[in-house]
Amino acid sequence: MATPGAKRLGKELPQCQKKFEVEKKSDSNWHVTLAGPDGSPYAGGKFVLDVALPAEYPFKPPVVKFLTKIYHPSVTAEGAICADTFEIAPDKWGPTKNMLGVLNSFAAALADPTPAETPSNPEAATAFVEDRAAFDRTAAAWVAEHAQ
Repeated sequence: MATPGAKRLGKELPQCQKKFEVEKKSDSNWHVTLAGPDGSPYAGGKFVLDVALPAEYPFKPPVVKFLTKIYHPSVTAEGAICADTFEIAPDKWGPTKNMLGVLNSFAAALADPTPAETPSNPEAATAFVEDRAAFDRTAAAWVAEHAQ
C-alpha cells in the first residue's frame, strides 16, 4: 500500500515534468535538470539536482543537492545548498509546500543569484557584492567547465 507521501508525489511528478526535466530514480529519489536562464551567468548550462524525498513527505522537506558543480552564493563547492534560501529548512517547511514550488525556487536562484545573509559559499557571495563582473565571469567559466 502506498504511503500518503507516495500518492502525493505521484500527482506532483507530472506537474514538475511539465516544467523541468525530472528523472525518477526511485520512489524516494529524483534527478532534476535545470537549464541556466538566458541573461544569467549560468546561461547555456545544465545543472543536475539530486532530490531525496523522505518517507514523511510532505510533512518533512526534501533534501536537495547540486550534483553539477556551480559557482553560486547559496551552494557549497560540494553541492550542498542553503536550505533557508530555498525554503526547505525543516523550520520553514510545511505540508502545503510542494515539489514544483521547490524546483521553481531553484530556477529562480539561477536567474537571480543574490546572496543570502548567511551564504553557503562566502567567496562567491563576496564576489557577487563587491565585483559583480568578476562573479559573472567565474560563474560562466564554471558553466563552461562543469555544466555543458
